[in-house]
Amino acid sequence: MTSVTGGSEEVEKMKQMKIVLDSIAHECGPKKGIMKLGRKEKVKAAARSNVTTEAINDAISSFERMKQMHGWLKERKDRGARLPVSQAEAQSMMKQDMMNGSGEAEQKKFLASMKKKAQRRA
Repeated sequence: MTSVTGGSEEVEKMKQMKIVLDSIAHECGPKKGIMKLGRKEKVKAAARSNVTTEAINDAISSFERMKQMHGWLKERKDRGARLPVSQAEAQSMMKQDMMNGSGEAEQKKFLASMKKKAQRRA
């Protein structure tokens, strides 16, 4: 990310996310997972990165979705399936995988988290 330059909104979001994740990592320590952070640790991380606890929660949710997506992509690669080249193609492939029942565990987790986030936004 250090080689990414420009003033686009996406680049700025990535930079902010890195600051937030670095502060979360400081609170996690080597044995505590990011999903097990308590309220106190989130407040400390928010203060350290100068953001709200809502931003910390959003970063944790994003991290979890990325982790699930990584698991799904790894599972597709392991079974020799073609990998998506765009976000739209990834969504289509994931739906198809769900219909076929391949790689069920990771896709179900991922789709459930996506559905939950869509419901929160609605």
